[in-house]
Amino acid sequence: MLTLDDDELRAVAALLNASPGPEAAASVAVGKVRLQARGLLTGPRSPGLDDAVAEALRTCLWAEDRLSVDVVSRTAEGLNVTFYRRGTREVVHSCARVPDGELHTFASVGDVPESLMGLLHAPAQAHAFTPQVLEVHALEQARQAAAAGDRQAMATALQDAGGDARLTSQLVEAFMAADTLARLTRSGEISRSVTVLSSRGEVWTFATEGQSSARVGRPSAEALRHELQALWAT
Repeated sequence: MLTLDDDELRAVAALLNASPGPEAAASVAVGKVRLQARGLLTGPRSPGLDDAVAEALRTCLWAEDRLSVDVVSRTAEGLNVTFYRRGTREVVHSCARVPDGELHTFASVGDVPESLMGLLHAPAQAHAFTPQVLEVHALEQARQAAAAGDRQAMATALQDAGGDARLTSQLVEAFMAADTLARLTRSGEISRSVTVLSSRGEVWTFATEGQSSARVGRPSAEALRHELQALWAT
């Protein structure tokens, strides 16, 4: 695991020929001094990065695939992490705010779907549910209505999205009692996204199908793991 502050991260980018620009020259200089002090550079006169540091950052800078995960929680601070893949190497990058900026943590990942399961509240089992397809724009309106605590506006949006009376009622209750809402967006050669809603021990998923529709499911933990594996699969 590797943690860098903003100055150190800019310095690493510059050393890897991915310079953040001349306006950050002072920050890069400060970052190089800090990297040297931490023993993360190979030499003071002609500094190069430690091999492990360089490989981790190359994976992020020139990734072939990336998966951004934004988690909003009712009881805890929000979380944003990004998974990167370059060849066979997979790295996760997370940020934490500190008084002077941000701390960036990078770590190798052995099993991305399993790591994702750790970020989500997976259910023990799922009730019988036939997946349905709803309109994406109306689902977003429903999410905004839920955030505002407006049950009626949410029900109207879900009905407009194509939900029947039973599904609308279930989703209104799920959104209003949600513990966490996570958006997982895969980009690279393949682009797709899944929104995962955890509510009262159940998980609902909304997987985009094209740009205008989303497939709604209520999976078990095993089914959710398979869905996450498919999201990250090459």
